[in-house]
Parts: sequence; C-alpha cells; structure tokens
Amino acid sequence: MRVLLLGATGSIGRRVAGELVRNEKVREVIVAGRRKESLDRLTSILGSESIRTVLVDATEPDDVADAAEGCDVIASAAGPGYALEASSIEGALRAGTNYVSLNDDAEATVDALARNDRAEASGVAVVSGCGASPGITNLLVSRARARIGEVDEVGVAFAASAAESTGAASALHLAHSLGSDAIEVDSGQEVTERAGSKPRPVFFPDPVGWVETFRTGHPEIAYLRRQYPSAQTLGFRIGLTEKAVMDVLRASAASRLFDGEARRQTWLRVTSPLRPFFTSLPPRGSRWSALRVNVWGRNGGAQEVSFGAADHIANLAAIPLALAAVELGSGAARRPGVLAPDEAFDARDLLRQITQRGVRIAVLEAERL
Repeated sequence: MRVLLLGATGSIGRRVAGELVRNEKVREVIVAGRRKESLDRLTSILGSESIRTVLVDATEPDDVADAAEGCDVIASAAGPGYALEASSIEGALRAGTNYVSLNDDAEATVDALARNDRAEASGVAVVSGCGASPGITNLLVSRARARIGEVDEVGVAFAASAAESTGAASALHLAHSLGSDAIEVDSGQEVTERAGSKPRPVFFPDPVGWVETFRTGHPEIAYLRRQYPSAQTLGFRIGLTEKAVMDVLRASAASRLFDGEARRQTWLRVTSPLRPFFTSLPPRGSRWSALRVNVWGRNGGAQEVSFGAADHIANLAAIPLALAAVELGSGAARRPGVLAPDEAFDARDLLRQITQRGVRIAVLEAERL
C-alpha cells in the first residue's frame, strides 16, 4: 500500500515513518511536511528507497487532498490537533481516502464527529486519534467491556513526561487543554469542570508510579459518550511526571495566559528556554509516559477492570498510529464514518500487534479516578 504521512518530521512522525518503512505491507511512504530540508534529512536518516517527499501545508485541505492522490491511507502525526485536525480530515474526505491521526484535542474530536454522515456517505473511515491517549486507552476500555458486560463508569488517566515531549505541538496542546473547560459525565449527566482542577494522585505502571493528575478535556469522553450512552460516570485526568512543570502550567492557565492562540504562542516562546530548568527540579519523576483505564460495570454483579501501560511516548504514540494506518490501508476498517479506534478495528487484535512491538500492558488493581 501507499501511505501519506503528515507531520512526518516531528518527533513522533519520524518514529511513525520508521515503523511504516519496516512494515512489509507498505510499498511506499510519502512523508509530508512544510520544510524540504527537514524532509530530506528524514529520508537520509531512514535510507529507504520506499520513501518520497512532498511539501504539504496541513492547514489547507486541498494540499492534503492533492498529496493523497493514489494513496491507500493518510496517517497524521501533525499537531496540535485543534489547529490541524479539521483541515486534514477535510482533505481526506475530498480525496476519498481513509484517515487516521494522533489527534488528542477534545474540540477537534467533536468537530470530527460532526462529519460522520459525510464520511459514511463518502465510504471513508476516519479514526481521529489513535496513539496512546486516545488510542490504546480506547482499545483497553473495549477489552474491559468484553469482561464485564454493561459499562457504568470509565476513568481514564494519562501521565506524560515533559522531558520526553519536547515538541511545540505537545506543549501547545496541553496549554490549550488546560485553558479550556473539561466536559465529563457525572451521575449520567454532562457536566463542565474547570481544567486543571480536582488534583488527585494516580498510580501508573512502573517505572512511572504515582503522579498527581487533574481534570481536563480529552477525546475519549466524546467517543465514550457515544458508545456507552447509559454510563453514569466518564472522566479523564492528566498529569506530568515533573511536578514543577505541571505547577507552572496550571498557574499559567489560572492567569489566563492560555486564552487564545496568540497568548499561547507568546507563552511558548517565553517558557521554552526555561523548560530544561523546570524538568530538572525535584521531584523529577520518571522520564517515561503512562496511561491507565478503570472500568466498572455489571455482569451478574458488580465488576471492575483496570489496565495500564508504560513506555516512552514515541512508542506509545507512534506504534498504534503506524499499525492503524496499515489496517486502514488494507481495508480492515469495520465500516466507514468517524470512528473511535475500537469501533474501527478489532481491539484484541490491534492490542496484540501493539504488544508484539514491545509496548507493555498490565492488569492493575482497580481504583476510581
């Protein structure tokens, strides 16, 4: 198959490109970005004859559609999602090409779901968010549901290392998330929480361990609300393993420094040189990332299941995206439309493939998040 990879020169995109080049089902990878020098450097590093480059502005749907001509699937590691996901999906729909991304922005996911009817009519499968979270988290919720039957509560938590996530896109995403309201479900009703509120320590698989987490909006909630309409509680929490960095982010959000793109960009320029200092302050925490899902339900009585995973973010994000792209390019999507990862693919099979690539998944003692 031929794969168009958007955002190929970013830290995660480079890893996705390497995964795709090594996959025997992929005949050609078209790596796309805005800078020719960066694309040429990537192809030189990978050293594969199956790669070619194309300049693409992912904010322009026609650019994406033109680059996707003759491709079997579009994979996007471009970010932040709130700035690029809508135009990238629009390009995929214009091209009539299946699409999967790393989108981790809640608003962008809601916008994507609004295009479901159009995607179905076009015969296009759109999986907006299939990395670590959303992605592995959705697949694990599906596996938990298979064990317990009817789902009553789902809690998802993600711990990231600021020392690992050094790109501008990840910083802008987190700033945007903490500057926005968090939509959740409580007692069966949609509620709005202030992002960065309700601190709570959550235990993640080793070597991450305990991390202080906070409420924030995330794509999983939009998908879970659609999949489990009778669920009484749906929530998401996030934290950084470097507490000092998380404290700076929360203080910046409380000071309204994340209100609007111009303010976020200014904040990023000012704080980027200081990041190494803050990531080195004790307690520094693990330089790994981790995720956790807790699911409660009923299957002849109360049931609870908890799964977790820990690895470097490049593995947690890039491996699921590359594998999902191959699945979509092979025509393995269950149906067209805008789909959560577990709606598009067999969750058990995709998780098996992910673990075969070295990502560790553990069964944990359940706790409410």
